Amino acid sequence: MNTTKRTASLGILTAVALALAACGGDDDTTGEGEAEGAAAEGEPILIGNIADLTGPTGDVGTPYSEGIRG
Repeated sequence: MNTTKRTASLGILTAVALALAACGGDDDTTGEGEAEGAAAEGEPILIGNIADLTGPTGDVGTPYSEGIRG
């Protein structure tokens, strides 16, 4: 019984530590409102697609792929 409580306490403590670590963040903002990333530089943003082009569900995947290309 003691081992079970210890294991449960350790699991809860680990979950709380991970949640608190995820909430904290770096405040590296300059405050100037500058956008960052590929879109700010004028580069296109690439979007991937996974769709069946053949097989039993190819009749659905083919129009999806053609629509994304278009």
